[in-house]
Amino acid sequence: MYNLFIFLYYLSVCFCCIFSEKAREWVRGRKHIFKNLKKIDHGEGVIWFHCASLGEYEQGLPVIIKTKEKYPNHKILLTFFSPSGYKNYKPIPQIDYVYYMPLDIIINAYRFVNIVRPVFTVFVKYEFWYNTIWVLKEANIPIIYISCNFRKTQYFFKWFGGWFRQRLRKVAHYFVQNEESKRLLESIRIKNVTITGDTRFDRVKEIADLEYHDPVVEKFISGYKVFLAGSTWQPDEILIKKSLNGFSDYKFVIVPHEVKQDNIDRIRHLFNDECVLYSKLSEEGTGYESHILIIDCIGKLSRLYRYSNIAYVGGGFGKGIHNILEAAVYDIPVIFGPKYLNYNEAKDLLRVHGGFTVKNPEELMTVIKELSNDQNYEKACTACGKFVTANVGATQKIISKINTL
Repeated sequence: MYNLFIFLYYLSVCFCCIFSEKAREWVRGRKHIFKNLKKIDHGEGVIWFHCASLGEYEQGLPVIIKTKEKYPNHKILLTFFSPSGYKNYKPIPQIDYVYYMPLDIIINAYRFVNIVRPVFTVFVKYEFWYNTIWVLKEANIPIIYISCNFRKTQYFFKWFGGWFRQRLRKVAHYFVQNEESKRLLESIRIKNVTITGDTRFDRVKEIADLEYHDPVVEKFISGYKVFLAGSTWQPDEILIKKSLNGFSDYKFVIVPHEVKQDNIDRIRHLFNDECVLYSKLSEEGTGYESHILIIDCIGKLSRLYRYSNIAYVGGGFGKGIHNILEAAVYDIPVIFGPKYLNYNEAKDLLRVHGGFTVKNPEELMTVIKELSNDQNYEKACTACGKFVTANVGATQKIISKINTL
């Protein structure tokens, strides 16, 4: 059944190639994968990290860096499943090779493992490729999962999940985010579990601690409070547009999730061209009198949050909110939409009153009014700071345990 699903998935991607550039890239990127893998210089051994996409890469990055420090003569191989990860990740010297992961059919799994011969393999969070897990176990190559977050609704824990549970038991160790994940794994007879928390806390803390200046943004916001909305989608932007009257003393910085030209044009039209693009400010040096700045380039968001007094994180009206920790690490209140229930960090931030969820413009303006009280604002800022500080350290726990495996 699983192999049939993989085959049907491949056919659907090939069909999507007709009208989707992302699908074409997915297929193109895997064309010569095995030929390229043979170019790997194994050094003292290859350590293989796999991430689904860009978010998982950011989550795994602290562990990748610490692993390279521990094993400097080993080669680090990083693979991605999604083009959005492969095309947008930022290269670092600790990573020696980056490729797409081949489609998880059994023959591909055997070829990949026989060529790469990893010393051990680290999967970040959710990527369960069962043929690859089987082949790695057959080759006595330890498999490690980090920053896992399991939920009882997942098919592993259903009556029909027996085959998948057998594969999960072949993993050498699971590093999970919370007690609930540990309990669920133990309920299906998986005991090799350690609660370490989420490595994203370590990553966002590293970024926040780096010195950073953006002269364009600093000049734009000079003298104003800042409301920064990151990773926004259309519903988030409409929500903000309808709430503008509640922000008379703020300037807005909007960092959309998609920076394609048609999406940027749509956002400009939404705000009646009362905004200015970051690229235009950089090129022309005019437009600083505007109250809305659209960041029309990628790679800046996690550092730009440091300029905001209040952060809004998008995605909460779609599949789910984006990374709220990137904002919370700067000790500022974080607002997000209603689709947050699968995100423990969001529920925890709400519990300590550092985060706020809204469903409509009225609720957003109510939150802003609440935060206009200095005492309430300081409480929210302090709550965010304490929350992040209390949760850093997952990376070191994982590295220490890996050394004993």
